[in-house]
Amino acid sequence: MVFANLLLPLFNRIVDKNIDYSMINNWHFIGYMIVVAITIGLISGIYPAFVLSSFKPVNLLKGDVYKNHKGKLGPKKILVTFQYMISIFLIIETLIVYKQIQYMMSKDLGFNKENLLIASIKSTNKKLDMEEFRDKLLQNPEILDVTYSQSLPFHGSSGWPMTWEGNQSNEKMDVRYNEVSIDFVRTLQMKIVKGRNFSRDFPSDRKESCLINETACRRFGWTDPVGKMVDGKYRVVGVVKDFHPYSMQELIPPYLIRLKTNDTCDNGIYTFRFTPGHITQARKILTDELEARFPNDPFEPRLFTDDFRRDGNFRTWIAISNTFLFFTVLIILLAIIGIYGLVSFTTSRRTKEIGIRKVHGSPLFIIYLKIIKDFVILLAIAILVAWPGAYILYQYIPGSYKYGLKLSEFVIATLLILIITLLTTSYQIIKVMLTNPVEALRYE
Repeated sequence: MVFANLLLPLFNRIVDKNIDYSMINNWHFIGYMIVVAITIGLISGIYPAFVLSSFKPVNLLKGDVYKNHKGKLGPKKILVTFQYMISIFLIIETLIVYKQIQYMMSKDLGFNKENLLIASIKSTNKKLDMEEFRDKLLQNPEILDVTYSQSLPFHGSSGWPMTWEGNQSNEKMDVRYNEVSIDFVRTLQMKIVKGRNFSRDFPSDRKESCLINETACRRFGWTDPVGKMVDGKYRVVGVVKDFHPYSMQELIPPYLIRLKTNDTCDNGIYTFRFTPGHITQARKILTDELEARFPNDPFEPRLFTDDFRRDGNFRTWIAISNTFLFFTVLIILLAIIGIYGLVSFTTSRRTKEIGIRKVHGSPLFIIYLKIIKDFVILLAIAILVAWPGAYILYQYIPGSYKYGLKLSEFVIATLLILIITLLTTSYQIIKVMLTNPVEALRYE
């Protein structure tokens, strides 16, 4: 309980939680712990008590206590096998969660999330001329592009049920909606896969033009979407590559992007692409310009990637990964103790056998393999349970976009436990193997 209290701050940081724990005045909890401790003591003491009381004095004096148990999968081996199983299972799941996080970090999001500063502003008394604001900022070499939008990828979006050209009568589909300035696609470095982007060369873009994403094009059943109408008032001029309006754990919905009908922007999100390596200068420039235009409105230019990493689902994955890692290390340490205890027991029983084999010229390597064989068999039994269990749990991992499971995760976990077993057992086995055969034959 003392160790739990001391390690709680570390554990909270690992799992990104704020778990409170106090023993003071928590007599119910202390009572539960006392009952648990007594119960564990009784259970762990009953088995050896029964075993010892079942020994026949004659066999005990002859040293034949374990003679009839040789080769059986007794409680010691069952417990070590169980530790193997849990260790392999947790290592596999830790690797899967780690690969999922790496997948989320490296997945093609449909835009470039790097080198973006964003500022959310809610203003009720100030109108900003976006074109003038953009031209002023682009005079600085640290600023490459500027845009405004009602929302951003991973920040959610509004929307409503819309109709589309060629749909069935009264058929509607929920489509997400975003209103942006003309440089939105270019600033986020989205990719136009069909048609064209918004352009200042087409004044009509402000009145009726729109962009849709690939999902919308597919769901509408269009092969040639350019020129078709959405909701009876938006004409499609291009299709952007799918991106994530919400978390990567959610399916990408149909999405429509419209230009603002004028150049004035107030409430919304301002996005700035800056020159790589110049974040400090870019942040200062943006802060100065925004303060001059919104003196009474709070804002804070921040990196888009910081918002991305603070996404609730992403943080949950990080916490799960750290939790798995924490308990994996813990169970491996317990498994090492169990393995060491079992190998000590095994080698002490086979000391005379090892001595006889050495006298008859058996190579040390062959003797080592004969002893380690038992542990490899236990590991094989554990694999038969741990591998399917890990695979089944993977199938239930939430999320629409998941890392593709590979055999390498299972092999790495098993090899790691095998190496730990070899390192744990080698010292004890080699020590007995190097014992003088005369001493071994005098054993017991």
